[in-house]
Amino acid sequence: MRKKSVLYAALFLLLLSSAVSGAQFNKVLIFPYQPVYQSVTPEVANQFTELLTNEMKNADSLQAVEGPKLVTKKKAGLSEPNIDRDAIAKGTEKAKVGIEEIKNQEFEKAIKPLKDAIQILEKNLLYLEDTSVLTDAYLALSVAYFGTGMEDEGETYIRKSLRLDPYKEIDTTQYPPLYLRIYDGIRKQTYQLPRGMIRVTSNPSGAVIFVDGKQVGTTPALLKEAIKGEHYIRVERSGEVPYYKKVNVLPNQTVEINVDFSGEEEGGAGPEYTAANQLKNNRIDSSTREALVQVANKQQADYVLFGGIIKVENNYQINSFFMKVKTTEVVQTMTLTIDVDMLGASIEIYKLVEELTKKIESFPESIKQSVILLYPGIMKKTEKIQEIVIGPVGAPQPLYTGPAKEEEPQPPVVKEEPKKEEKKTAQVVPDVKKTGDSGGGIDIGKGRTLKQKGQIDSSVVIVEKPVKWYESPWFWTAVGVAVVGAGVGTYLYISSIEPDRGRISVTLP
Repeated sequence: MRKKSVLYAALFLLLLSSAVSGAQFNKVLIFPYQPVYQSVTPEVANQFTELLTNEMKNADSLQAVEGPKLVTKKKAGLSEPNIDRDAIAKGTEKAKVGIEEIKNQEFEKAIKPLKDAIQILEKNLLYLEDTSVLTDAYLALSVAYFGTGMEDEGETYIRKSLRLDPYKEIDTTQYPPLYLRIYDGIRKQTYQLPRGMIRVTSNPSGAVIFVDGKQVGTTPALLKEAIKGEHYIRVERSGEVPYYKKVNVLPNQTVEINVDFSGEEEGGAGPEYTAANQLKNNRIDSSTREALVQVANKQQADYVLFGGIIKVENNYQINSFFMKVKTTEVVQTMTLTIDVDMLGASIEIYKLVEELTKKIESFPESIKQSVILLYPGIMKKTEKIQEIVIGPVGAPQPLYTGPAKEEEPQPPVVKEEPKKEEKKTAQVVPDVKKTGDSGGGIDIGKGRTLKQKGQIDSSVVIVEKPVKWYESPWFWTAVGVAVVGAGVGTYLYISSIEPDRGRISVTLP
């Protein structure tokens, strides 16, 4: 009898251990839930995964297995560029010295400091926050060259100024008509240069874009009508090191610039990262299933529970799926809606675990599609790229509005003074000009102006003095005509009376 009791006890323990072993077969690996299309932060997805794992561990009929830890690491951020701010300050000061020499009409003295300034500023052009200091130096040097008779060099620096800033306007009252016409012609040629485009994106978006020192918009943006040649790009985001890049725009081509300010990237490779990336992109396909199988086999799991999270208004919407490892069949479970503070998350997760237990026992018909969307009808949000025109369009408005050709110099002003009987003299009489008269030339200070070549100085006035009647050339011309006429008449008269007296004999040797 005693032997039978021992046998029954052993049989009971065997059945009990079999039941326990059978329960262990239903291992469920909880794969980290993923933020679909980055609609929520990774921290929110990780928080939900942790709550779900803890609830699964308390389930009686399931054995929860923690999924892999997806490690992210910080990328090396943008390094601070080596900006020589002292050199930029030195170049700026030299430019001021040269411009001051121009105002004093010391053109030859102005050339060297301006050339030195331009050399320094061009070397640091990528890091100039304001390029107007360079374009002003270009124009000042062009004036210095024109003032010393080197017109070709002067035109070269006008071109440089307009290439960097085609919108640059100058004060027409400070330059003579000849200079303005040259400036207009070069600007018109600049506007006719071929164009290309620059596409600037950033992660995250909303960074501020600067082109050639001027703010043009925010990322993402397609910068259109960029004049061919070199351009200097700066992209800034609050709290981050700015991004600098010099690009060369080619006609009818697009330069691509993508700046990553996020500083994060996945920390490794493997099936867990393959599966995670697919779920982030709202896809469950053959590669996703294969990757999940590999992850589950490492833990000897029978099922894999996984899903995604999106934000809808002020709530999180969570879709969950589980896959049978042996067959890779996928079944969807209930959809959870949890407030953003996750105050009612525990109750909703408990309901999810109960439904999962029932479905694993019955295993309903799986989803037949080869590609399953975690959220059908939801597409990846693509930010609209704004199109920004950064280059000049159309023909520029001419700065010079005078006649097309140089006007002929006007005859001197004659002022008669009948009371004084003096000979014709020339006197220099100051001619008081009206304020703002732009015809005089480039204002160089101290009441002086730079005259263009061949320009008549209107401050010099010739004053005509009256002469007496007997000093007039017309009087002596009349006297001469009368004398000659009388002589000829007398000769003809005598010849008619006495022919021999009017005869002239010529004897040849």
